[in-house]
Amino acid sequence: MLDNIENLELIEPHQAFFTLKNCLSIPKLIYLLRSAPYFKCKEELEVFDTAIKTNMEKICNVSFGEENWSQASLPIRHAGMGLRSTSDLSLPCFLSSSHACKGLIYCLLSSLNLETPYGDVSDAIDDWSKHHDSSPLEKGIQAAWDDVTCRDTLNSLLNTNNPWNHCRLLAAQESHTGAWSEAFPIASVGNLLTPDELRIAIALQTDAKIFQSTKCHCGKIVDELVLLASPVLKMQAASQAIQPSTPSQDVIDPHWSPLYLGAFRPD
Repeated sequence: MLDNIENLELIEPHQAFFTLKNCLSIPKLIYLLRSAPYFKCKEELEVFDTAIKTNMEKICNVSFGEENWSQASLPIRHAGMGLRSTSDLSLPCFLSSSHACKGLIYCLLSSLNLETPYGDVSDAIDDWSKHHDSSPLEKGIQAAWDDVTCRDTLNSLLNTNNPWNHCRLLAAQESHTGAWSEAFPIASVGNLLTPDELRIAIALQTDAKIFQSTKCHCGKIVDELVLLASPVLKMQAASQAIQPSTPSQDVIDPHWSPLYLGAFRPD
């Protein structure tokens, strides 16, 4: 499967991003994560997640830091990009599947006491308790377990003294923010982003650094966030950081042309 992911570099970056998010990686592994205790294979899951991150960086020409990738790994409803991590999903998948199967297991093996966790299920609950203070009420639903994990991750990202990051994360939680990433990337209907537009959209949403500081034609310095070095302008940009349509135009349009001349980081 990793070989197929590497071949995504041969097609348009936006189409490769869409295919990786919706067809390869996690969609291919959900059944395995639900049916076996893969949460015990932490090193193997980390190797797979690292491979997904590395290929994503190659496809989109974006460098993800630890916090950037933590956000990108969240579902779109939680300010992420839907590039889910096997390490994050292994416990929600296994625990929800185990609880959902209780009724069927009792019908087949009525002599078992299913009220007391046993075996891998007990290990999974212990592992969950180490990382989370609560568990969902609807234990047979995978999204319920996943929401607890995602909320904890998002709250840790929101716990920042940087007003730009705080505003960006709040804006990224709006329902329309991830609309561009959910649309089929078809050029004939105008939904296919160019490589530069894709990079900018990802950078605006995750704060990934894709620019170098440069001097604008007005004489002011444009920082790595592609914002003029003015607190007022930065806060104005933060309030409209994520736009549902053309993210490469609305925030910094008057100062766009010099960025194409010298601000992009060389590949």
